[in-house]
Amino acid sequence: MFMLTKSPSVRALLRGLPAIFLLGWMISANAENWSQLAPIQREALSPLAHEWNTLPAERQQHYLLLAKKYPKLTPEQRSAFVERLGKWHKLTPEQRQLAREKFKHFNKLSPEKKAEVKRMIQEKALENSTTATPPTTGN
Repeated sequence: MFMLTKSPSVRALLRGLPAIFLLGWMISANAENWSQLAPIQREALSPLAHEWNTLPAERQQHYLLLAKKYPKLTPEQRSAFVERLGKWHKLTPEQRQLAREKFKHFNKLSPEKKAEVKRMIQEKALENSTTATPPTTGN
């Protein structure tokens, strides 16, 4: 890829392109096939396995950056990582944006307010888990 830039005509063409396009072009050239990922990367990114080869290269690169943390996690943290990644990936772009906005708002809260919000979320989760109806058996 970089060998092409030695050509004066290619350099002139590239000079006229927006930097974001060039970055996208460079990332596209680095798209990964699922089978080329290391076993630890495939484990971390398992919720994306069926879609990986169709994801845009920039999304692949984003997920690969996230997966770099995976080897250092405890087994419990690894399980949570995979679960959260699967949930996040299933969100629509609008839902992701809303989650980002809520996260920004949460981070602006005082430590006391953060603790209160966490407590309320935990109470609601506990309430939801106890009110859920158990599955029926086929008797």
